[in-house]
Amino acid sequence: MGKWGTVQKFGRIPDIDSAGGGEEVWDGEGAYTYISAAAAMKISSSDAKDTSAGVGAKTVRVYGLDTNWQEVVQDVTMNGQTGVALPTSLLRVYRMFILTVGSEEDNAGDIWVGTGTITAGVPAVKHAGIKAGMGQTLMAVYTIPDGPPTGAKITRWYGTCGAGQAAYAVIALQTREYGFGWRTRRVAGIGEGGWYNETITHGITVSSKCDIRVRVLSNGVNNSTIEAGFDLDLLD
Repeated sequence: MGKWGTVQKFGRIPDIDSAGGGEEVWDGEGAYTYISAAAAMKISSSDAKDTSAGVGAKTVRVYGLDTNWQEVVQDVTMNGQTGVALPTSLLRVYRMFILTVGSEEDNAGDIWVGTGTITAGVPAVKHAGIKAGMGQTLMAVYTIPDGPPTGAKITRWYGTCGAGQAAYAVIALQTREYGFGWRTRRVAGIGEGGWYNETITHGITVSSKCDIRVRVLSNGVNNSTIEAGFDLDLLD
């Protein structure tokens, strides 16, 4: 079994409350919603300046998996707070980034791909997001496409906890093989301003259609930040 490619996933929760925990490290700042069937999704922004004629983000590239668990890449023109339908229905969305911009050179508002009613540019259910000014999703969430590649090997994972807040967090690297439940593969506690980084000897091998996430299990202080991610080799 050879190496087919590499993936680096990195995420951030900019403001997790002391009651937080049980949520993925991603832009949505809450538990991530996984769906079992491909859904028609729309992209929108919380700011009207993110539009084809605006000064913010004009076009966005969206990466996800279609109904056959195959990777699909879609370039979409923004229309401010009005939702724009993605051409292909998706099971997963795991990366987005800004392609073209106006004079502000980044996204003016929070850009979301989601389902359900859109209110002031925010969908009822969020599946991926780009925070204002960031230009890309920050989500430690990924799903292995269904061949090729035939699977993946997780080679590293890491996490940090915000300094200056007497903060701490417990994070877990978790996988869910298709048709099964979540499994914790690594767990770490991080103190204020701390950094955890592990190169995984021999790696953790998972199959196609496997979901992978870094999840905050507990957190001790209001308004702290968590950053985390993982690296993996896709297998042929």
